[in-house]
Amino acid sequence: MRGTADIVLAALAEGPGFTTAWVSKATGLTGKQVSDACGVLARRGYLSSRVAGRYRVTDAGRELLSAGGAIKSGHPDGPRERRIARGSLRERVWRALGMLRKATIPELLSFAAAGQEKAANNNIRKYLLALEKSGHVVRDARRVPGTAPTSNGYALFVLVEKTGPRAPVYSNRKGHVYDPNTQKEIPL
Repeated sequence: MRGTADIVLAALAEGPGFTTAWVSKATGLTGKQVSDACGVLARRGYLSSRVAGRYRVTDAGRELLSAGGAIKSGHPDGPRERRIARGSLRERVWRALGMLRKATIPELLSFAAAGQEKAANNNIRKYLLALEKSGHVVRDARRVPGTAPTSNGYALFVLVEKTGPRAPVYSNRKGHVYDPNTQKEIPL
């Protein structure tokens, strides 16, 4: 199955240079699809453009077509290094856990939350549960007494695997924790 960029490159190879509107009409793709594909192809060196919106296939593009190659999604040099947000709430929680070794969510809130975070309590809870599933943290069997008379107390989280200074990254969408210290993905 050919991708959008492959279809656009093949259509543009039919002549000396066409507009995105012509390619859209010839291929049945939307103008946005054609424009996006042309941007990707131009960045990779398969198209050139002297006038905005009018493209020509380069020698590299013709070589790719003759070789039967396909344009693959993603970065052409392979996956990029993961970017970790510096100074995030989860990074501050990781540092606090490194110093305290064991803490409750309210303790981590007092150490790590700056005050402007939305739903900091839920964010910390989700992060700790992910760290628990990945083996970085365990939940202690005993609980710390709560402040309300009917409270069951607070769960105590104990850091058991301090892999380094950089905070592990939890991706709910991908279903794993990535530890930048060990450069490993831990499926949950």
